[in-house]
Amino acid sequence: MSCQFLPGSKIFENKYSFDGKEWCFFHLPMKDLNGNESQKNTIKLEKINVFYEILYKWIEGKLRRGEKYIDFSYMVFPIGLDEIFYSISQEISGDLVIKLNNCQIFGDSAIYTVEKLNLSIDMIGAEFFSYVWFNRAIFTSSRFEKTIFHNTVTFSSCKFSNCTFSDAKFFQHSSFYSSLLNKSDFYNCEFYDDVDFLNSSLEYDNSFHNVIFHGNTCFATMSEANSDKEFGEIDFRSSEFGHVEFTNRKFLDKTDFTDCTFKKAPLFHGCTFHQFTIFPERERFKDTSSDYAVSAYRTLALAMSNIKARNEEGMFYSLYQESLKNSKKIKSVDLFVSTCYKIFSNYGQSIARPIGFLFLTFLTSWIIYCIRLSPIVSLNKKIDWGIAAKSLHIAFLQIVKPFSIMSVLKQYSLQSDGIVTLVSNIQSLLSLIFIALLVLAIRWKFKRD
Repeated sequence: MSCQFLPGSKIFENKYSFDGKEWCFFHLPMKDLNGNESQKNTIKLEKINVFYEILYKWIEGKLRRGEKYIDFSYMVFPIGLDEIFYSISQEISGDLVIKLNNCQIFGDSAIYTVEKLNLSIDMIGAEFFSYVWFNRAIFTSSRFEKTIFHNTVTFSSCKFSNCTFSDAKFFQHSSFYSSLLNKSDFYNCEFYDDVDFLNSSLEYDNSFHNVIFHGNTCFATMSEANSDKEFGEIDFRSSEFGHVEFTNRKFLDKTDFTDCTFKKAPLFHGCTFHQFTIFPERERFKDTSSDYAVSAYRTLALAMSNIKARNEEGMFYSLYQESLKNSKKIKSVDLFVSTCYKIFSNYGQSIARPIGFLFLTFLTSWIIYCIRLSPIVSLNKKIDWGIAAKSLHIAFLQIVKPFSIMSVLKQYSLQSDGIVTLVSNIQSLLSLIFIALLVLAIRWKFKRD
């Protein structure tokens, strides 16, 4: 297929053999998959300037004819696109469709200030090796699917409506500072470095489903004075966060963190939560040892208490207690009690654990009573069901009537036994503890203010 830029540009009529194919200069890659450089890397600057002059003339011709559709698909730009975008923004305003599908953009920088344009850009499969900065741009129904940004990316004070970044990869710092997003989709994106949506407004139905955030992620606002920046319905399902911050946000609609993984304790200080906020199960919060984990989970426990989300409140309270234990800033006695509280009832979150330990104590005590009250202990003898029944009764009474062993022994005309007395008192004490933990767990589970 002939190149649309070649007519009238004899300087580039030569074909270039590279990577087993014939290329025109406009579509000639800079490198192959093995990193081998093409002839395009050795072209003199004068010829590069001619390359861009031809593009300018081609664009001007389209604009003079009133066309607002520019297709650069599969082109390779050796020194960026900033001048091209600048010339376009000076010529027209309003709607403009630009296609950069499967393009490769090299150079030191690409600063695109296109505030007069309402852009619909397709960058499907494009690769940016240059620094990218869109300033106050308006993107409508733009597609950044499978776009790869190898360098820093900044979308400063931009507006996105019905845009998709599905399967895009951001290898360096990415910023959507003070931008507005509406119905935008980041499905399956991967951010390898820090990314910030600081002071941005995520108005309605934005999706970060299955996104991996490797670095520090900021969805915060600068202060409570800026908390009116909208944070509407948003989907974070199955995403993975490193360090993430939502400080001072107001969640105005459903926020779904189902199956998310938080490698570091998430920061929600100063936030106001909507009742339809869904958090993942406790096991997906991996951090209980960082310096800020204690305050992070304490904040979330208090926030869930404010909206009467009892299960979530209990989950974050248990994470807070475990973080406090791991902080090594508590006294030895408190540490011992905290450890026992975790083991026996998971900080009040488990109803099954106290019941299980109560039954285990009962069963162990019953076996000991059977052994001590039997005149002969032998595996070859038949079971004395009378002693088994009396032992069962003794074990049961230590639950419903603690520390009553002496009266029980007298009732059955049995001799006093130091071991039986000791075991029964230990059983009574443990039973009281496990029953208390069970009552607390049930109250926590079904508490109503």
